[in-house]
Amino acid sequence: EWTLAHWPQVTSVGGYSCRSINGNNNVTSIHAVGRAVDIFIPLDGGQADNDLGDALANYLLVHADEIGIQRVIWDRTYWRAGDSPREGEYGGAHPHHDHLHVELSVDAANERTPFFQAGLPAPDRGPCGDPLPAAGGQVDDGDACFGAFGPAQYWRSEGGAGVGGDLLWTNAFGGANPSNWAMWRFRLRQAGEYTVQVHTVAAFSRFNAARYEVVHAGGVARPVVNLANRDGWTDLGTWRFQPDAEYSVKLFDNYSPDPGDDVHLTADAIRLR
Repeated sequence: EWTLAHWPQVTSVGGYSCRSINGNNNVTSIHAVGRAVDIFIPLDGGQADNDLGDALANYLLVHADEIGIQRVIWDRTYWRAGDSPREGEYGGAHPHHDHLHVELSVDAANERTPFFQAGLPAPDRGPCGDPLPAAGGQVDDGDACFGAFGPAQYWRSEGGAGVGGDLLWTNAFGGANPSNWAMWRFRLRQAGEYTVQVHTVAAFSRFNAARYEVVHAGGVARPVVNLANRDGWTDLGTWRFQPDAEYSVKLFDNYSPDPGDDVHLTADAIRLR
């Protein structure tokens, strides 16, 4: 769930499977004891997509002690933790070019490592850009301060529409937990009250109860907005923000009751004024 929530290139994750390792029936897989996950990444022309997979693999290695990872296999390469960490070429039956195999330690499996004790914290990605000027500004879906999360196959990209000439959209559904969600991050140079707006395009905005979450200086607001067939900018609300602290606007795809089929949600741009 943590991987799907924070790494949009991940299409699916497999876990428990009571079996031997591929290519050797005499050795039990760590999947059989519930301490391994396979994190799937789309192929690129039949080969591993290193632009997508390497970023996640590198993050897991850097934070292996904190999370409690004992082994990673990705694109014909293995890494193993221990007093003397090792890495090298992986020669097993499956090249692991379409997924990362990640094994957890016993402590991690029992949620005793710092990562689990801290409640599965979001990846620390660092500042994504310069603070917005005192007059405000905008964050587009093509900017470094934007992220689209959840299964990538449910995000659709549209060119020739929206701020900057492109936008993303997905469908709303009825559920207690989001499947796909988007986040715009920002900082400001000057304290003050700012009106937060979202941009939508009518052809890709068909939901009358889009659910947002706005982190501001006073806490968290959760506006629900009618964006059905809306073109242009719509106000979410006005809140106070402090300089240099990071804030965010999130859009979630789940709602109760079930909104029905083909109810599009737009993830394009936000603007502060």
